[in-house]
Amino acid sequence: MDDFCGSTFWDLNRTWNTDDPDFTPCFEDTVLVWVPSLEACNLGNAIVMQSDGYNVFPVAFWTPIIKIVTYILALYLLHFSRTRGIQSAGVQFLFWLLLTVCETITFRSVIRQRDVETPGGSLPFVINLIYYPLIVGQLLINCWADLRPEYEQNPRILKDRPCPEKDSSYLNRILFSWHDGLAWSGWRRPLEHKDLWALNAEDTSQAIVPKFDACFKRSLEKTKKKGNPNKNEKQITSILPALFGAFGGTFFFGAALKIFPDLMGFVQPQILNSLIDFINTGGDVWKGYFLAAIMFLCLRPMLQKESQQQGK
Repeated sequence: MDDFCGSTFWDLNRTWNTDDPDFTPCFEDTVLVWVPSLEACNLGNAIVMQSDGYNVFPVAFWTPIIKIVTYILALYLLHFSRTRGIQSAGVQFLFWLLLTVCETITFRSVIRQRDVETPGGSLPFVINLIYYPLIVGQLLINCWADLRPEYEQNPRILKDRPCPEKDSSYLNRILFSWHDGLAWSGWRRPLEHKDLWALNAEDTSQAIVPKFDACFKRSLEKTKKKGNPNKNEKQITSILPALFGAFGGTFFFGAALKIFPDLMGFVQPQILNSLIDFINTGGDVWKGYFLAAIMFLCLRPMLQKESQQQGK
């Protein structure tokens, strides 16, 4: 890419290890231009077809426009993550994953209809041949996390064994792959205290105790206001409001995630029943693959572990 652009394609010191992040000129002139330009070609092709007298429906205009706006939003989220020091954003990974799944279906249809003559000629086919690998490449890139910013490195934590959870990608976090190293060490030999990682900053008492103290202080003030100042009675303050105020959001988020594996406990037997019926009665092969894929996607243990992790 250096010979193609005349400059470096990606520079961590310019995009990550700085308090004023920015992309390199090569990255801005290639990735940020090519992907939206492919959709602009589709939009231009629809305009040309309409001017030539072909019956072009509004979906041919709105689909490229919506995609271009979506890519602009994705670029903004990428820039937002860089400025906030987010090493791997779940929103970006899920966006590219969903887009890849949807575009795979579209790409399959384009390949199957490559010999069918269309009013737009071979241009839509060529655009999809270029566009789909770029989408898959973006998904693969988001499977890895960026490096930790230098200005966010905590010397005390780095002195100990830092927990790899923060430096892992979103995919590794939901699969708990960052824990594999410790699990393998425990399988080979008994674990010792030196093998354990340091706590994340938000899990330390320095971060948790002040949050709880602030909520409990407000509860004490409310109790004093409700009490009778003329009576020397011992006032009792409940600890529950302080607990809900400090950790209620985390608790309810973990409880919400717990709903999905509980619901899958009812869905999985139905899918298994359909799969057994397919084996007994036969049918199209793709239906069997579809049911098997749905059965695999009902990752109940993974969601249970995620709900426990988020509600810790």
